[in-house]
Amino acid sequence: MAEQQSPSPMKIDAVAVVWNSGEDLCPGTFEIVSTAQYLSTARGREAAVVMCGVEPEAAARDVAAGTGLPVFALRGALLDPACGDDAVRALASLLRQLDPVHVVLTHDSRGADLAPALAVHLGAACVTAVEEFAFRDGRRTFLRSVCRGRMRMEIRPEVSCTVLTVLPGVLGGESPGGDSAVMGGKATAGFVKILETAPGRGRIALKGKIRGEEGGVDLAEADVIVSAGRGIGREENLDLIRRLAGLFRNAAVGASRPVCDQGWLGYRHQVGLTGRTVTPDLYMACGISGTSQHLAGMKGSRCIVAVNRDPAAPIFRAAHYGIVEDLTIFLPLFIEAARI
Repeated sequence: MAEQQSPSPMKIDAVAVVWNSGEDLCPGTFEIVSTAQYLSTARGREAAVVMCGVEPEAAARDVAAGTGLPVFALRGALLDPACGDDAVRALASLLRQLDPVHVVLTHDSRGADLAPALAVHLGAACVTAVEEFAFRDGRRTFLRSVCRGRMRMEIRPEVSCTVLTVLPGVLGGESPGGDSAVMGGKATAGFVKILETAPGRGRIALKGKIRGEEGGVDLAEADVIVSAGRGIGREENLDLIRRLAGLFRNAAVGASRPVCDQGWLGYRHQVGLTGRTVTPDLYMACGISGTSQHLAGMKGSRCIVAVNRDPAAPIFRAAHYGIVEDLTIFLPLFIEAARI
């Protein structure tokens, strides 16, 4: 990054790091900005936004207008999400000047990739997949799930700066852009400062993009999604999932990551942090344990039905209706009854 004076004399508690895609804001932008503002308000300090992108100016102005917060827009080709090491160096250079207590990113594939490296550059703690905030003995505490959602960990960093990745929906959803009263409580838009990044010398370069396979109802457009998890047992049991989806109009077949990793379904079917985020009218989770990464991708569904033979499976905490049964027994009976 080119030499520059300190961007701001403000006492900044939390910085939200967000990205733009073309002229559009990436999904979850206002939610992660709202999270940074929440952390700052509790300490009576300011929040700020760092917008990264090849051409971030328009998106930065939208965020500044919608939040009333200052936005520092890092502009440059090396900020393509695929060029992670260049992006980390550019971000670390700016963040050292802002000197925040918290650096907040969305817990998606990009955030999970960048956060640990960014923490190393800043000499900061790193807490990923945060799903709740709390105060313990007057100190900020971060909560996250471990052991596939069966236990929760409470973390209180002992250093002056912490890099966080936060699961979608922690503060109850995304606030609308353009409403400064909702986001920032400010009557006027925040300022925007454009910062150019120096040419990168990173070890990673984007060589191209490959489009995934197409066909069937897209998960984002489906009214009903029937998803398969590792608990279906074997690939042949996907026929039960497809038959169940066939009972509904405009239905699609989804999957957890293990099912896609095993090659039983393509990755375009994957629901979760490293897959798709969906909000259908009905989501049926069949043989899915319910890790926080999967729940983050579907907990906005209007109705969630879980089928799992393990009564302690975390998916039941998110489900509106639960069936504790072997799906190879329950699903054939349900499909037959539904067709009568």
